[in-house]
Amino acid sequence: MTGEAIQESKAPDSRWHGPQAIVSVLFAWYLVAHHVYLFGSGREGLILAAIFLVPPAVLMIRPGSLGLFLVNAAVHLAQFFWVQPIFSNHALMSFFFAAGLLAVWLYLLARQRRLRLAAEDFYQAYAPLGRWLLIGMYVYGTLHKVNADFLDAEVSCAVSLWRRYGFPEVIAESALLHQATIYGTLILEASVIVMLLIPRLRWLGIVVGIAFHGFLGFLPPGYIRAYSLFAIVLHGLFLPPNAMELLRQSRPWRALLEALTPLWPRAGAVALAIAAYLLLPAWLGWWIVLGLIIALTLAAGREQGEAAIQVPRAGKLLRIPSVLVAVFVAVFFLNGFSPYLGFKSGQTIAMFSNLHTEGGETNHLIFDSYGVSSLQSRVASEIDTDHPLLSRWAEKGYHLVEFQVLDHLERHPQASARYIVDGESFAHSPDAAHPAIAELPPRWIRNFMVFRPVAPERPRRCDSY
Repeated sequence: MTGEAIQESKAPDSRWHGPQAIVSVLFAWYLVAHHVYLFGSGREGLILAAIFLVPPAVLMIRPGSLGLFLVNAAVHLAQFFWVQPIFSNHALMSFFFAAGLLAVWLYLLARQRRLRLAAEDFYQAYAPLGRWLLIGMYVYGTLHKVNADFLDAEVSCAVSLWRRYGFPEVIAESALLHQATIYGTLILEASVIVMLLIPRLRWLGIVVGIAFHGFLGFLPPGYIRAYSLFAIVLHGLFLPPNAMELLRQSRPWRALLEALTPLWPRAGAVALAIAAYLLLPAWLGWWIVLGLIIALTLAAGREQGEAAIQVPRAGKLLRIPSVLVAVFVAVFFLNGFSPYLGFKSGQTIAMFSNLHTEGGETNHLIFDSYGVSSLQSRVASEIDTDHPLLSRWAEKGYHLVEFQVLDHLERHPQASARYIVDGESFAHSPDAAHPAIAELPPRWIRNFMVFRPVAPERPRRCDSY
């Protein structure tokens, strides 16, 4: 055997090469949490969750397989259209990510004219999209909260979420801590952007961002965990390109990776990890997942503070490699700004922000309601309907943008409704349809034109939409 052959035989398992393997594992964990978020209640929901858990479980077993990575993206994309329309912000973000993955893959196949793509080439082509999604998430996560009601401790979502953690009353009701949660949230989200863009601070920004979203994941009843894990996936795209080599320099991680190289130990570890996440008390399962991710991140980035000169500059990490990726980034940022333009107010990274832009008014301190579209200016009140979802919102005291009411009635033609807009009464029934329903855009377009329920009182109450 030649020296070259000997060296080849001692090379580490290719499943653990490059940053793509880390992103695959993180993406698979996000999909586990997302499927549980969508389907994890009731017998039928648990069966659906179990079916959808198979692809990400297999991806965790073989994280180096681009084929499995793309299959999971395709399944997730199909699922997105199946369950639409929903308010979930993380689902829309992961839609951009999954659609971008598949679009970039097809673009590279067409350009290179061959079916097999190198993992490194594919990663370099799609990673900037994910990084821009994370930057956009922090930009709008900060920007939307610059409104009078988020800064008001009486109604601020920051205070509302703080109270959900179940701290002793002296902590939960501390006026000082209430102010700290409000302004601390704004400062932290804005500072993570800065840290991610500065090479010497990037590893700290990754850890702080993961810790912040990990802390949010402890909120009961746990539906934020899917959002938190997707944010963690995007943080993983900022890890240094030699992250796996750095992990191999860490004795515990090297031992773990070597132990998981054989198929059956790896499959058993994945099954055990998913079972622990599903069956252990929610807080304990989340601690385990979060602890492993933070430990991995620290090990993969521990040298970056001392060796910042070797870390890629922000311009290189965020450089958009194609017009295709530029389109995805531009549409995502336009989507985030939509509340001020009037095209939509849901799915715009405005969750838990107290932001109000409906009815021709806004509580934002910088941006006005520009009225490019008049859709959200027409708000329906006094809604009387047999549509289950619309009636549930009405019973909770919410008003609804008329476009959203008409959208739901079109999807359920047997439902009836009466409501008032600007003092004028409107009605819809199976026998006498509202005339505006015939003028609605196609459903696939309306899947992306989601408006949040409108709290009628001022200041605006905190909600998660």
